[in-house]
Amino acid sequence: MIFEDNQLISKKGFELHCEIAKKCGFSVITETLPKNVNEHQMLDIIDMHNNNKCVNAIMIFIPVPEYIDFRKCLNRIDHRKEVEGLHPENAKFIFPVSEEVARYNTVVPTALTRLFNFYSLDLENVTVTVVLDDDIILNNEIADFIGRYGTVSLLPSKGSLQIVKVQSKNVKELCQKSDVVIFSTLKPKLIDSSWVKNDAILVDFVPIQVGVKGDIPIIEGSISIEDFNDTDVKIFPALNGIGPVMISVLMENIYLTV
Repeated sequence: MIFEDNQLISKKGFELHCEIAKKCGFSVITETLPKNVNEHQMLDIIDMHNNNKCVNAIMIFIPVPEYIDFRKCLNRIDHRKEVEGLHPENAKFIFPVSEEVARYNTVVPTALTRLFNFYSLDLENVTVTVVLDDDIILNNEIADFIGRYGTVSLLPSKGSLQIVKVQSKNVKELCQKSDVVIFSTLKPKLIDSSWVKNDAILVDFVPIQVGVKGDIPIIEGSISIEDFNDTDVKIFPALNGIGPVMISVLMENIYLTV
């Protein structure tokens, strides 16, 4: 489901998810919701898909209008059909106190782990810093949850993990001392080579729409990639970095609902 007045970048992401799901052999039902849909109507739509035995997975593309409480919508989804690992019944598995085994993986931390493993990046004795943006976490419950709690699963066994807001006075200093830095901000090209060590690993999480050309969104990330040409920094950019891995984990989770 997606709202019709979402940014073009969100609509393109929605189309990409649907296209990949179809290529994986899944049948896809799309709901493009008018901006005048109220919260009660939204919950009724979720109930309809919850009760449809032919529907295995339900996703809501954010953002939703301000007058709709996204938490209510997320909680309304049958947890067996919520495939990102965000419903409270699914999110509990990221905590070590849970005695149950997760039915499927929480998408974001799993994608990060697989990305690092694929490139044989050793996180055993490193310092990991996650940089969050108030503009995101105050308005996006998913980003807030993943940023504060989901990233804890990345804690190196003999290293350290720190979470800092980009608005903090010492954020740049903390990044300069880190081996791995994960950026989740809405500030395009904020990060240049002065922010990090010469051999750091950087992950840029959020594609930022800065304009439109025809029907194509113009997208930047928080990292000014061209500034790192003469460094040994490894960069996973906002486009074609962590995103494809997250989609692959999501498709795997959908398969596991069958």
